[in-house]
Amino acid sequence: MGYLGFMKQALLFLLLLALLSASHAEPLPKNWRAKHWRDIAPCTYNLPDPDVVELHLFEPPPPGPNAGRDPLKTKIIDTRRFTGAEARRIAQLWRDQDWVGFGASCHDPAYGITFYRDGRKLFFCSICFSCSNIYIYGAQSDTAGFNHEDRAYKPLRKIFKDIWGK
Repeated sequence: MGYLGFMKQALLFLLLLALLSASHAEPLPKNWRAKHWRDIAPCTYNLPDPDVVELHLFEPPPPGPNAGRDPLKTKIIDTRRFTGAEARRIAQLWRDQDWVGFGASCHDPAYGITFYRDGRKLFFCSICFSCSNIYIYGAQSDTAGFNHEDRAYKPLRKIFKDIWGK
């Protein structure tokens, strides 16, 4: 095949790709990022002071590639409960995270966290330190990522490591 034949095939491929993309893509609303951050603010940087914080350790995943396990169906094998000043300290570390759009997508969380205020659960969140993201389960179920190079990341990660050694 000569140069002209190659160019025709390449052009046809690009045209087909553009048509397929255009037919399946739904445009995002112009304000989708602002809405995303407004929706998850009460679960991230605008978290109200909790009365109780629970940290959870999930059972290890089965061997093999990540099958996208669902933390709501994953067994919690240990929970540590914090109240008072310790709960507020953990909440402040949580608020201080450098929240970013989203980390990598493995989300194979080893940990979870639950925040309570006035005797009611605010939300539960699974945490994957491998891909630096969280999944929020609650009124505003959504995802967020955190910057693992930020100054606030290490103290939060250390709490989990100190408890469970992982």
